[in-house]
Amino acid sequence: MLRQDFLQQNGFDPVDASASMPKNYGLMKVMLKFYDQAEVALRGGATIDEIIQSPVIEKLSRARYVAEDQFEAYAAGLMSDLDMAFKGVKA
Repeated sequence: MLRQDFLQQNGFDPVDASASMPKNYGLMKVMLKFYDQAEVALRGGATIDEIIQSPVIEKLSRARYVAEDQFEAYAAGLMSDLDMAFKGVKA
């Protein structure tokens, strides 16, 4: 996920061709929160399959294509989604 959704850029996409430092910082914060939430879920009894099937992963993968002026709101929504992402996973 880190290599594919953070480090790799698409030079042909006008939004993903470059990103500001605040957007990159926001992307990293969201990815680290996902990691932390997934780790807690795994320790609570979740399976890898349950984690990788979470719809929040798709939203996280799309974050790099969100325009700079819309990114802050998108990231805030994603952070909120991450808070709830694994609540229903059985422990």
